[in-house]
Amino acid sequence: MRKIKVAAAIFAIVATLQFSGCKVFPNAASKTMNAGVSTSDDTGSEASGNSGNGSHGIDEPYAENPDHVPADINVSLNADGNTLMWNAPGAYIFEVLLGNEVICVTTENRYVVKNVQAGVYTATVRAYEAIGEISYAYAQTDIVIKAEAPSLTIDGNCLTWNAAEGAAKYVIYKDGAFFTQTLITSHIVSQTGIYTVFAVFDDERLNSDGSNPVAVGNVPLSAPELKLEEGNLAWKAVAGAERYVIVVEGKSYGAVIVYDSSEKEYFYDIAAVYEDKLKYEYPNGVTVEIYAWAFGLEQSKNSNKVFYSANA
Repeated sequence: MRKIKVAAAIFAIVATLQFSGCKVFPNAASKTMNAGVSTSDDTGSEASGNSGNGSHGIDEPYAENPDHVPADINVSLNADGNTLMWNAPGAYIFEVLLGNEVICVTTENRYVVKNVQAGVYTATVRAYEAIGEISYAYAQTDIVIKAEAPSLTIDGNCLTWNAAEGAAKYVIYKDGAFFTQTLITSHIVSQTGIYTVFAVFDDERLNSDGSNPVAVGNVPLSAPELKLEEGNLAWKAVAGAERYVIVVEGKSYGAVIVYDSSEKEYFYDIAAVYEDKLKYEYPNGVTVEIYAWAFGLEQSKNSNKVFYSANA
């Protein structure tokens, strides 16, 4: 009965997840672990083959056929940041586990771990020859999951951000340099400047990247650096900006409104919006620049100019 339940469970996982959340990421090299092969007999006793690594503390399912183990499957597993990558020639379907919990079933050979608490985990990949097989080869490695960057907001002169579970403290930077630290998720500031927050852990490997920056007081916004990429205007986010105004030949042509302050880069398809108008008004091309704007703050200087031709 248990054998049937295990087989059905694998089918159920596949049907439920439909390989969701499994995406392809760029290759990277990291630590490789030896593979193991696991089977069991009808009494539940376990055996291991290949490298002899056994179960490594992972509960093994019962095999439909105790004499049938994956033929010539060796699993190599690497971790790069929060991305797991593996190679298992001869295998078709894979289970990805953190500890004893299956977090993904996929036919891909990479998976990015998301939505888990910052920490160091043991990751396992089980490789099956086909859907419905119970015997599998596997490999394990440690994976370090950093905390997500805090989401920083300001109300008056009070900075507030979301908690990072397990963080020892939060470090606040002002204008790119250390300002102060705190154990809570808010801080009153009285100095004008650009602020960011980092979640800091006892294990520094888990430390977050910096939050989105926010401006306090009447701080002039920085001028954007503008580029033209395949017909699109492109620029990096300016701390505190609420919109970016498009300027064509010295005249305001429109604006890009900031809806998500965590965005780090913007692309604007000027042709899609203004191509016909620009072809008519400026058949020989135009110079385009932008500036950053926010309510209550001094707008930035104009960016550098780029040349755009709608007739090119």
